[in-house]
Amino acid sequence: MIGFAFIGINVIAVINVPNCVVFLLTILSLSIGFRSAKPWIYVWFSQGFRDVSR
Repeated sequence: MIGFAFIGINVIAVINVPNCVVFLLTILSLSIGFRSAKPWIYVWFSQGFRDVSR
């Protein structure tokens, strides 16, 4: 649930600052912080980003 909250906070930050660099840094920081859950985070992020893009 902590990881879930982190992702929510970062998604809000990306929406407020629509910047590809910020988004990439967010993914990078998450992958470093949650190495064991990296595949799950990438799947969640790609799905969430597609929903936001629509």
